[in-house]
Amino acid sequence: MDLHIALRALVSNFGKGIFSNPKLGKLLEDLNAFEGNQSEEFIFNAIIENDYLDKLLSIGSWNEKSIELLKEFIFRTGFQSKLVEDIFQCIAYSLDWKKSISKDGPSNITAIDNSNSYANINTNVEDMTEKEFERFIGSKIEWDHKLEEDAGLLFSNYYISEFNGYTGFKILFEVHGKMIKDTLSIRYTVYDKDGRLRNDELVGFFTKSSPLPPVSEFEIFFNKSLDLLGKVIIYGSYE
Repeated sequence: MDLHIALRALVSNFGKGIFSNPKLGKLLEDLNAFEGNQSEEFIFNAIIENDYLDKLLSIGSWNEKSIELLKEFIFRTGFQSKLVEDIFQCIAYSLDWKKSISKDGPSNITAIDNSNSYANINTNVEDMTEKEFERFIGSKIEWDHKLEEDAGLLFSNYYISEFNGYTGFKILFEVHGKMIKDTLSIRYTVYDKDGRLRNDELVGFFTKSSPLPPVSEFEIFFNKSLDLLGKVIIYGSYE
């Protein structure tokens, strides 16, 4: 069951007080609301734990203040803007503030800069289980949505295959599509919680003349404790 449908069903049965119920996470799990998207679950819990759900509920409707709160959360956490936008809209939909939502296409939200640093969300990776770590890292990775449009390739179903000494990790993903450009170079950029650039590297490339691998893997280095990770942007350069 999709998250917005699951939340609306819970609000219909229990009222909006369900958002302060400690069993909310278990109820959503029982409804398979996060099936196939562990990053969405991590971000949803972060919205609750950092009082952004309470702030949204206090606004009482989907309006400019709600959108500003959404932008602030994206800026302060470095989470994927599209995922955050989807979750905020799911909550609004469940409360009947929005009549419909759309999860298609890239986000139209640009985060606002009204803070000197990202929020102090509990991200002690040494204390995380393997599943929690994968959710945390997934919530920080943002793929350039132009990769499919500009290069003809779609990268999907990625997961964290390994992490190394709490300063780096490997990401495994499926590759689909047909090359439009002669060469596609894959790069990543890493930012810390203060929004400072920490690393930018070439990790691999695909060529039009070579068969596409169905699965690919590359390693991302942060060079700092992953507790301090702000955002990872994976993008391409073309020839």
